[in-house]
Amino acid sequence: MKLIGGKKRFVVIFSDSVLILFSYWLAYLLRFNFAIPEVYYQKWMESLPVLILIRILCFYFLGLYSGVWRYASMNDLTKILKAVTLSSFLFVTYITLRYRLIDFPRSVFVIDWFTLITFVGGSRFLYRLSREFYATKGEGKRRVLIIGAGNAGEQIVRDMKRTKDSPYLPVAF
Repeated sequence: MKLIGGKKRFVVIFSDSVLILFSYWLAYLLRFNFAIPEVYYQKWMESLPVLILIRILCFYFLGLYSGVWRYASMNDLTKILKAVTLSSFLFVTYITLRYRLIDFPRSVFVIDWFTLITFVGGSRFLYRLSREFYATKGEGKRRVLIIGAGNAGEQIVRDMKRTKDSPYLPVAF
């Protein structure tokens, strides 16, 4: 398993931590119609560091920090779904054992699960989309028509788009 290098890995982990925090906060805001009662806010603050730790560890062990975002695929979305589901299960287990779910609205866990999958998956695919958009400007490139729209044709187009120095710009199958 190849991991993303030093600084890039730190940036990815930091951005995931921010997304985790924002997702959990948004879940509480949505649950309480943007007016979180003080007792729930205190529990949110207490549980947040544990949530971030659990999620980042699950993301790491399930391979979300291996590979490169510019190649984000359905396989990565499956990894995200598994990592968020596992970390949610572990977090709910922790909350149940530690607090017996007292002052923790159950709907927050479901809302957080959904929003986090959306945020983490969306961030990876937006990054890939932006890379592909900027890589295929087409200035000074020769426009080409790919004959054959099967798997091989699709792979050729992907390779042309990924390679910055490619002299070709695929325009149609």
